[in-house]
Amino acid sequence: FSENTYAAWKACMQTGLDIVAVADNHPAFVGMNYRGVPILSDEKILYHRFEGIILSNINPASMGKRFSQLSEKYKVPVLRLWRPKTLKEIETGRPNPAGSIGKPPPGYSSAIAV
Repeated sequence: FSENTYAAWKACMQTGLDIVAVADNHPAFVGMNYRGVPILSDEKILYHRFEGIILSNINPASMGKRFSQLSEKYKVPVLRLWRPKTLKEIETGRPNPAGSIGKPPPGYSSAIAV
């Protein structure tokens, strides 16, 4: 897992939040744990009780899509710790309209349900 996952995990620990699970749909992580917390698919997360989600996605291109998926599916607050920027945004200092980042490539994403 990435340093983003560790940062989210550490922040939860320092604030006293109970981490219920790490959500990751990649089959390579099925049945594993992250720092003593079960890694579960989105479908298996449904069987757990939690009050919110912290999105710690490593891939900026898929951040918006993953945020939307989680918000629609779970009806709990989803905290996005950062918003990815495109080079054009950095150069001009102006945000691009929603959806202008492009189609997300297939890959890794994760969320911590707390």
